[in-house]
Amino acid sequence: AAERILRAGYEAVTALGDRHSAMNVAWRLGLVLAHQGKDDEAEDFASIAERGQPRTLWVDLWWRVVLALVEAHRGAGAHARQLVEDARERMAALEESGMQADALLESAEALRAAGLEDEAGALVAEAAGIAERLGYVVARRRAEQAQRALTA
Repeated sequence: AAERILRAGYEAVTALGDRHSAMNVAWRLGLVLAHQGKDDEAEDFASIAERGQPRTLWVDLWWRVVLALVEAHRGAGAHARQLVEDARERMAALEESGMQADALLESAEALRAAGLEDEAGALVAEAAGIAERLGYVVARRRAEQAQRALTA
């Protein structure tokens, strides 16, 4: 359902010429596609977000997270790790937010998929801390699930 809604949204904002919204919908659609294993399409939408101008900090961060997931699925763990590190550098200047907790959890998933469980665990713990401080229940539950998966 998310893919269908985001595809329709992407077509609508593209038809309107709204580049800012198109970049935001593109990375979100890329994320959904990456989670479905549709890595080629996910990469295409991450590239749309990457090429868009002017990019916001969040778009600049999220296209990297989406591409890290794709690269991890393809067995390119070193590239996935570098993309996560680049995204983390961009997060360093931000105040804690739910978006940051979500990005950390997705980055952790990329590292886990790349076989980097210890590094993934550190990101999950960081996301859990942020979620706890913010009262962001959904991210806290996702972090708990990710922690269980990493220790299973």
